[in-house]
Amino acid sequence: MKNPIVLALLSVGCLVGLVGCGQSICTRAADLAKNNCTAPNTPSDFVTKCEAKLDKCTAADTAAMNKAYDCVAKLGKCTADAGADYGTKVIGCYTSSGTVSAACTTALSGG
Repeated sequence: MKNPIVLALLSVGCLVGLVGCGQSICTRAADLAKNNCTAPNTPSDFVTKCEAKLDKCTAADTAAMNKAYDCVAKLGKCTADAGADYGTKVIGCYTSSGTVSAACTTALSGG
C-alpha cells in the first residue's frame, strides 16, 4: 500500500526507527515537527506513546520514514514567507520516500 507517511504522523500531531542520527523514529518526528510552519504542538507524551507502538513497524517502514525525515531535515526550518512552498516540499519528501505498511500507519496514528 503506497501511503504518504505524512498521514501516519500528521494524524498523531506532528509532521514524525532505530536509525538516523541515533534517534528513534518517534524522536525524529517530534524534533522535525518544530520546523514546520503549521505543525501543532507535539504532546509531551508523544515520543513515549509512539515508541510503545513501534513494534508494529517493520524495518522497511522505519527505513522509509527515516528517508522522509532525512529529506525534511534538509529543508530546514520553515519561514513565514515559505509557507505553502515549504509544505509542498515536505509532502514531496513523504510521498517519495517509500511504502509504510498499514499496520505501522494504524499503530502510529493512534489505531
